[in-house]
Amino acid sequence: MVEMVKKQDDEIRLVDIIQFVKDGWKIIGAAIILGAVGAYGIAVLMPPKYEASVLIEMGQVTSTDGRVSSVELPALVIERLRQPSAYSGEIAAKCGLLDNPDAKEKLAAMVAAKAPKSLTNVVDISIRRPTQEVARSCAEALFAMVHAQQDLLAQPFDADLKSKLGKMRKDLQDTKDFMAKMESTGLYQTVYLSYRDNLVKLSDEIARLESGLLRSHDAKLVSPVSVTSRPVEPRKPLFVFIGLVIGGIVGVMAVWGRKALLKAK
Repeated sequence: MVEMVKKQDDEIRLVDIIQFVKDGWKIIGAAIILGAVGAYGIAVLMPPKYEASVLIEMGQVTSTDGRVSSVELPALVIERLRQPSAYSGEIAAKCGLLDNPDAKEKLAAMVAAKAPKSLTNVVDISIRRPTQEVARSCAEALFAMVHAQQDLLAQPFDADLKSKLGKMRKDLQDTKDFMAKMESTGLYQTVYLSYRDNLVKLSDEIARLESGLLRSHDAKLVSPVSVTSRPVEPRKPLFVFIGLVIGGIVGVMAVWGRKALLKAK
């Protein structure tokens, strides 16, 4: 019995909904159309935005013990890009924000940076700007900024490595000079046997450090800067969909209000 009553209530509600739509379909339809047209008009009037993206591989340095590592973690680069203090007026100008008093704050908010899951030492940076040219110029400026910042961070590592390498080269040369002086004496064989292992060790260590110095490199582009061929904003289909939904809601409310007013009379 309870199930029958519930079924009847559901049927009555469905009939009421159908009748509500039949009575107000013109108003609801007109509101939906107006909502879609209005949303599309807003999308058309909004300035377009193109997205430029750049993949940057972290700079590599070699420590004096021969270990090769990134100058800094991608997470540190990402966090630095969120700070307004990371940007200069020159970068703001190249990003089309020359006369904007809040240029650095805006850049910190606009720049999107993330670390690709499949790559451990790469940062993906993207920026959206009104034209393709400005977007490309901005992305290139951001790469140059990261490159310069990491170059400063790498300098102490390179200096330590070059200093140790210079000292070892001097020790090797001094040993060779000493042995050259002893070559004409009867003690050469004894000196050679005494210094042979040291010569081999110094030569191997110098070769290892030289190889490490060659393996070090600055931050570099994984691929050229890419810019979308079409604007990524505004997304017109999304605007139209939202306009349809809002129009439908407004239309239903208008019909409901109209019925409420008629009943009140």
